[in-house]
This record gives sequence, C-alpha cells and structure tokens, in this order.
Amino acid sequence: MNTLSLNIPTFRPYSIGFDRIFDELSRNMRMVEPTKYPAYNITYYEMCEAHPDRYVIRVALAGFSSADIDVEETDNTLTIKTNEAYAERTDMTDVDPAHLGDDIHKGIAERKFTLSFQLADDVVVNSSTFKNGMLRVDIDRHVPEEKKPRKIDILEMN
Repeated sequence: MNTLSLNIPTFRPYSIGFDRIFDELSRNMRMVEPTKYPAYNITYYEMCEAHPDRYVIRVALAGFSSADIDVEETDNTLTIKTNEAYAERTDMTDVDPAHLGDDIHKGIAERKFTLSFQLADDVVVNSSTFKNGMLRVDIDRHVPEEKKPRKIDILEMN
C-alpha cells in the first residue's frame, strides 16, 4: 500500500480559517484505501471564466451496462457502484455447475465494486453518461460571487 505523508502543522502558521479543511484532509488520508478495480481517470479542464474548473471522471466498465451502475452524491461524497440489478443478473447460485464451462483463462474482472470520491463544498456533479463500456461523470466547481476576488479600497487616514 502506498502512503502519503503530509505534515499539516507546518501549514497552520500561514493559513487562517483552514482548520476544518486540514482536519478533513488528515481524516481522509487515514481512511483512503487505494483501489485498482475498476480502472479510472480523473481529468482537470480549465474552462472559461464563467465555469473555470471542470473535472471529468472516466471509469472503465467493460461487461457492465448503465442499468448495472448507480452514481450517487450524498454529503459531499460521490459514489459509483454496482447495484442490485447487477447482483441479480450475475447470481449463479441456482445454475447447475455442469452447465458452466471451465475457464481456461479468466482475465476479465466482472465483479461488484464501489468507488467513492470526496467532493469540495463548491463542487457540483452535473451529469453522468455511459457509452461503449466507459462511464463519464462531469463535475464543475462553481465559485459563488461572494468568494470571487474583490478589490479592497484603502482609505486615507488623517
């Protein structure tokens, strides 16, 4: 297992009001269990000024259909997982073993999975699409007006 070490106390003297974020980072770093299945990419796109940040998650799901997958957003967590329809479709408990062939080579990993991603407060999951065994989830960062940069006037004191 790969581990990442981040010395958060060194950042604290240079930041104000980030305690909750640092605590969340520390907690998430302890909880993260790296996964290799299914394979996925996260791509960042710098868009226009109206939508400056877009993230796209692509998940390789050969052998699955869109009916087998659930994409859910709850409490700043995006979860992509197999659903009950997939479990029922792949349930082989009532099949006579004599009717099942013997795999000579089994290289396709068709099994249940759950992927979870922590989302920032200002991130919105816009859509998900499934085509040719690839799931695509579009995520945008929406910066509210009150969080956009503003110039602070300097007043002259006499």
